[in-house]
Amino acid sequence: MTISLNDDHAFLPMPPAPHPSVGWTFTLRSGGASQGPWGAYANPTDNTPSDDTTLVAPDGQAPQQEKACPKAPSPASAAPGSTGSAPGGLNLGIHCGDDPAAAHENRRRVEATIGQPISWLKQVHGIRVLDLDETHPDTDASRGTNRHAPSQEPQTHVQGTSASADISPATDTPVPEPEADAQITTRPGIALAVQVADCLPVLLADRQGRVIGAAHAGWRSLAGGILQATVQKMHQKVPDADIVAWLGPSIGPAVFEVGDEVRAAFIAAAQDMATHLQGRPRKQEDAQCTARAESAFQPGRKPGKWLANLPELARQHLHALGITDIHTAGACTFSDPARFWSYRRDQTCGRMAGLVWIKP
Repeated sequence: MTISLNDDHAFLPMPPAPHPSVGWTFTLRSGGASQGPWGAYANPTDNTPSDDTTLVAPDGQAPQQEKACPKAPSPASAAPGSTGSAPGGLNLGIHCGDDPAAAHENRRRVEATIGQPISWLKQVHGIRVLDLDETHPDTDASRGTNRHAPSQEPQTHVQGTSASADISPATDTPVPEPEADAQITTRPGIALAVQVADCLPVLLADRQGRVIGAAHAGWRSLAGGILQATVQKMHQKVPDADIVAWLGPSIGPAVFEVGDEVRAAFIAAAQDMATHLQGRPRKQEDAQCTARAESAFQPGRKPGKWLANLPELARQHLHALGITDIHTAGACTFSDPARFWSYRRDQTCGRMAGLVWIKP
């Protein structure tokens, strides 16, 4: 299913989850409590609240109504100067210029819709993986998560492969979100979230529903090894996990222009990964790995510029990890402003989220 809080025509077909105990979804920009630059694109003057969340069936046909979405107050009932109480955009990012109260309200509505508390991350374009099973003994994931903490996506690169989680009960006091770009768990009753606005959301789940993961795969994280680190941590939990992947909407290969350094980083990453995972002499693998990575880049408009295919690069990395059951949304965030925010297109924009959970 995909979640849109205010637009019955906005949907994104998603494949069925790989196991009945697993749920996964992706939020669209329509509906929600934000307005201004975060409001609905298609009809910004339409402030008609929606009573229910539109949950779209995997085949994109008949909508399924599951949990009702709380109705937003009309603009007339909003407090003077407030942007958070009128319906508009389903922005889930706290630090992207929106009213924080609106973003918190949107997060609450998504939690109510999926029926699970959500674990949010402070994403830093690194390769750190949060393990929600490594919580303090006196915490309980079923009581809530760091849903009220700030969220942002600064352009930095953080090294590391794991972090312990501190899941605290839901309160009105903000708590710091852990810095990481992926998270995993074997626990039921907690949804893993990754926020995006051009970067690639990757949702991962074992066919038997024993372990799940979610990764924020911008180019820095992807080239740095975020998928390898995430899958490795999942296999540490469940060694025989048969993992299925869903690649969500991201900036598309027709518009994602990058420099020589990005292309070189992925070519080097492919070569290093083949050597590490397959244990073969580098000279026997270099040509094939280089060719595969190069195939994901097409010449750009100027010398030294390339059009990068982020989902294809992610598929290559997943294939190298032995994951071949890969579903791809095939949607470009930059080219579809009615459904998606795009940082490269708008600079000031909201955040969508990919979410995956094991049902209690």
